[in-house]
Amino acid sequence: MNLSTVTGLLKPKVRRYLPVVPVCLAASLAWSVYDTSRRTVSYTTDSRIVISARVNVAGGNMLMEDATGYMGTQLTVLQSEEVKNRASARLRAERPELAGMPDISANFLPRTTIISISATSQNQQLVQPYLNALMEEYIAFRRDRRVETSRVVMKDVSAEIARLEKVISGQELDLLQFKQRNNIGFWELQSQEAARNLSTLKTREASLRMQLRLIEQTSKLAGETAREGQLATMAKLAAVDTGDARATGASSNSGFSAARERLNQLRVERDVLAKTYGALHPRMKKIGEEITKQESLLSILASESENLFAERVTLLKGELATVQVSIEEWEKKAIEASQAEAEFTRLKDSLSRSQDLYKRLVDSLQNLDIQKGMDADVLQILQHAGKPREIRPNVRSETTRAAFIGLLLGGGVFALLLRLDRRAYSVEEVSAAVAGDLPILELPKVSSRASGTLNALSPDFSLQMLEAMRQMRSALGLDKGDEKASQVVMLSSAVSGEGKSTIAANLAVICAQAGIRTLLIDADIRKGTLQATFQLPPDQPGLIDVMRRTAAWRDCLISGLLPNLDLLPSGRVAPEAADLLSTAFAASIFQEARKNYQLVLIDAAPVLPVSDASHLLPVTDKVFFITRIGRTHLTSAQKAIKRITKRHQTGVIVVVNCASNTGVGEGYEYGYGYGYGYGYGRDRGQGSSAKAAATTLNSVTGDGGEKIRPQT
Repeated sequence: MNLSTVTGLLKPKVRRYLPVVPVCLAASLAWSVYDTSRRTVSYTTDSRIVISARVNVAGGNMLMEDATGYMGTQLTVLQSEEVKNRASARLRAERPELAGMPDISANFLPRTTIISISATSQNQQLVQPYLNALMEEYIAFRRDRRVETSRVVMKDVSAEIARLEKVISGQELDLLQFKQRNNIGFWELQSQEAARNLSTLKTREASLRMQLRLIEQTSKLAGETAREGQLATMAKLAAVDTGDARATGASSNSGFSAARERLNQLRVERDVLAKTYGALHPRMKKIGEEITKQESLLSILASESENLFAERVTLLKGELATVQVSIEEWEKKAIEASQAEAEFTRLKDSLSRSQDLYKRLVDSLQNLDIQKGMDADVLQILQHAGKPREIRPNVRSETTRAAFIGLLLGGGVFALLLRLDRRAYSVEEVSAAVAGDLPILELPKVSSRASGTLNALSPDFSLQMLEAMRQMRSALGLDKGDEKASQVVMLSSAVSGEGKSTIAANLAVICAQAGIRTLLIDADIRKGTLQATFQLPPDQPGLIDVMRRTAAWRDCLISGLLPNLDLLPSGRVAPEAADLLSTAFAASIFQEARKNYQLVLIDAAPVLPVSDASHLLPVTDKVFFITRIGRTHLTSAQKAIKRITKRHQTGVIVVVNCASNTGVGEGYEYGYGYGYGYGYGRDRGQGSSAKAAATTLNSVTGDGGEKIRPQT
């Protein structure tokens, strides 16, 4: 979409809402003129105060307040009602003739601690003395607040000191009672002794456990190897107990091992002699006897070693149990000593902390006399209020500002209205948002003031509108005198007020003038207007009476309106009239009409408010969906066309009413309305029919059109 197309789409909408901008501009300028005119000459004067954010106290300490919050606080205090009232009271006491309170404004000079204060009033004599009094009262107020703060702080600190004195007394008493119940020196010695004994016992326990592990490894051996292992283990255990390495070597060459070695030597000698001598040789007998003796000795030594080994195991286990019991006893003693020492340390540390806090509070109380130690240059008037200056309204700047505000406001409202308005303002918008692939017809907007009456029966009927109506007739595809071809065509719209009924009446007239036998049915059984348009009585029987089967449809026809044109009005309203359209009998009425007329035009109710039009879709061949430029909401039209095309796939034609660029807001004046009052129970013979009766058979606004009357 190019720029020219966008401009063409927005042009009607822009023209509609563009007056908002000058209206807002005029309103802003008018207010500026009014506000300027009611202002009078005022007078102003300035002064300055230097503020230091620190206070030196007698002890030499410096209290520094947070600069960020401090400066803002001082501005707030300076402009507070309390300080202003104090200044007013002071001024009344000094100069009773001066009354009132000027407007006060204050701000900090950049990168300084200087406050600039301004007073403005219409009383020239008031501003200077009041501003001087305000500065004096501000200084006095700060001094009073500091004194009050100091008094409150001293009171709180004194109360805390008194509380700490009681706490310290209680802690000293607890410490004294603990010392009386416990000998601290004894617990300290016992703790040291327990540590030493536990260290010795733990070492002995480890040694015994190691010896038992050696014995367990030796017990897994068998035979002589076991005896040798036992003897070796005994030697090692003796070395562990005595710490003598030589004992280990001597033991390894004596006892069982020495006897076995001797036995092995004798056996070797016997084997050597056996090669030379016989078994009965004296030397052989002698060495045999020695071998026997050595074997007996080896057996005795083995038995003794087993007994010694078992005794050693028993002794080790007994000693280990004794050591473990001693360890448990000394651990209990160590825990008791540690608990006593910890409790003593806790009491002593608590007392020390309380005493330190008490000392700091006492020192703070001695140094807290801020009032006496305040420096003279903490608050100082740098510049007293001078002679008042005259201030007059600046008309030019006020007007410029008002014009800017008006244009800004008008532009914002204008843009908001353009965004919120979803009504169609051009055929292109309707085609893009509603019609889609459906065929579309345009009815031009023609003003009655420019073209006279727009009744299709009048010779002054607009040629543009007449040609557009003929295009609608051509879209039906009916020829004059073709009795075999007949169509049922429904006219409807999304909501009321889009010219549906007026277009239906004019189209019926155009078709009848073309020689097409036409029946116009007012199927808007809730709020039909054709009955009043053709000046029929309110109680005229019609479609409702036919569907209720209280009258035949031919008896309800209004003939003689025009050649080839008959009218079936809506009839008298009944409570169940809306449900009658959904019956098979109602469908048979329209089928019977199809047999007797070339064209049956049905003026149906709008699609969205009620479901009446949906009941008529099955009996229709074509549907004219009416939209109106400047009136139809695109969202509502989209919902309505979807509802129609869902049940009527073909034969839907979109008609755009008032399709011209000559203006917006003019077109069909149409006394048709739905809303919360839509439904049963209203008397069409009064309010609604009276309004409908005022609507003539015009395509657009016309106050001089002729009404169609039945021919007599």
